[in-house]
Amino acid sequence: VLAASDLSHASVAGLRRAGWLGGRLDAETKIVHALNAAYLSPRGDDEARADARKRLEALASEAEIEADIDIVVGEHVVTALCDHADDVDAGVIVATRQGSDGLDRLLIGSVGERLVRHAGRPVLVTPPQSR
Repeated sequence: VLAASDLSHASVAGLRRAGWLGGRLDAETKIVHALNAAYLSPRGDDEARADARKRLEALASEAEIEADIDIVVGEHVVTALCDHADDVDAGVIVATRQGSDGLDRLLIGSVGERLVRHAGRPVLVTPPQSR
């Protein structure tokens, strides 16, 4: 089970769901964050990875799950996430949609939508307030 996180507090719901799903399936759970290469300087890559890892560890703790943490870098976030899902042979990707009221309820968000279209595997997109 691959839990994609954008490092926002809203992603805690997806991490919880991924942890629950991994437990039910007796499957390994991994948390991944994709850094956009266009926003990294050559010297900032290590610093950005370390910062993302620290933030993911805090989110995983809040979600009360234990999981390996992976940081990937790519030109496009969705492509990097899909490629990583292929690399680790993920059975499912879990993501949290952003927004929780009005028209946002009808949409799953741009990253979630693109994951559903391009992942080549099941994608579970959960609302941010999901328990």
